[in-house]
Amino acid sequence: MNTRKEYPTFEELWTCCAQEESRISAKEKSQKKYDDQAFTTKFKNFRNKKKFGSRKKPNQEKDMSKIQCFNYRKYGHYRNHCPELRKRKETDEATVAEERELSKKVNQDKTNFFF
Repeated sequence: MNTRKEYPTFEELWTCCAQEESRISAKEKSQKKYDDQAFTTKFKNFRNKKKFGSRKKPNQEKDMSKIQCFNYRKYGHYRNHCPELRKRKETDEATVAEERELSKKVNQDKTNFFF
């Protein structure tokens, strides 16, 4: 009993390779056609798509009394226009500037102390 298979001949291998190449090239052609169709459809959809915020009518204004600030939960403004947040930023910046000046003075005093 011989359990070992015989190896394929060169002719058989060559035929299988040629068939595989033709199958792959046919698949690539159909895929390219599908990709082209998908691209044109996507482009048409993109071109027809409305811009962000275009749902709002030109003369329509928002009622700001219904808008709530995310930061302090007060009505009448968005967070990026929040007056409380702006005040807090200004005081924080002033505090940081004062701390820098104090640290510069302390460093100067230390250098003067050693000389």
